[in-house]
Amino acid sequence: LKEVEAYLSQVERLLAKSRNLYLQALSKKMRGLYFQQTGLVEEALEELLESSRVLRKITLKYELANTYVLIGEVKQRHKLTKESRQYFKQALLIFKELKNERMIQAIENILKSSLDLSAIEHDRLKTVYEFSSLIAEIYDTDELLRKSLELAIFLLGAERGAIILLNPITQDLELKLARQIEQETKEDALKISKQVITEVRKTEEPLIIEDAQIDSRVNRNTSVVMYNILSILCVPLKIRGEVVGTIYLDHRSIPNVFSKEDLEFMQAFGSLVSAVLEKSQLYQKLSEEIFQLKNEVA
Repeated sequence: LKEVEAYLSQVERLLAKSRNLYLQALSKKMRGLYFQQTGLVEEALEELLESSRVLRKITLKYELANTYVLIGEVKQRHKLTKESRQYFKQALLIFKELKNERMIQAIENILKSSLDLSAIEHDRLKTVYEFSSLIAEIYDTDELLRKSLELAIFLLGAERGAIILLNPITQDLELKLARQIEQETKEDALKISKQVITEVRKTEEPLIIEDAQIDSRVNRNTSVVMYNILSILCVPLKIRGEVVGTIYLDHRSIPNVFSKEDLEFMQAFGSLVSAVLEKSQLYQKLSEEIFQLKNEVA
């Protein structure tokens, strides 16, 4: 196995020098399949996802759709129902565009027979219940926010995410927490969050971007171009009707990742995150009042 892996690495280095993007994508796909067969799931997904990004860039639609199917199969085997469904659906759209009836029928059968949507709903309801209990039990705000971001990324099948809060004194947006995000994306997430907060104050609506590469609201942002960000969801956090921050999620491999149902779920989940922030504010205010009272008594 080590010899095979070394051989694949050598092939990839040689192809990288050739600057032939198709061959590079093919090499990553081969490595992904090899890692899948040897049980290295994370490594397999990393290679297959990178292959899909290159194939999308050079618009090889049939190969891209096939790679999406492979990614969906890997995620399905490991019970990542929501994420696997995203990739199968995206592959289906491409095969419909290509009028490939055989693959259309095959993927529709997979979507009908093996992916239980009720399981997704059940997992989400269970998570909301468990997180509600954690809010009552845990007083560490940073720990609760970290947990909430991890859950949001997992349940919505996002790749990366951030929690961005409004500084109550300066009224500037500040990055509180981020997962798998580069510096440029952090800066753009702040810009997008500012845009969301402005829009929310006018329309009371969150922001959902189906394809950031063509959406004029965000396609000029540095990170969108540099890191090929496709899907974006940004939901406001409110305390007593006032916007105090946002939850930002994105995906770099497929567009249209976030659905209307995802948006509705995140609005409800965002209310729980807001409850964490409100609890923190009340605890801090109470601590300050106790401290002041002690000084007066002294």
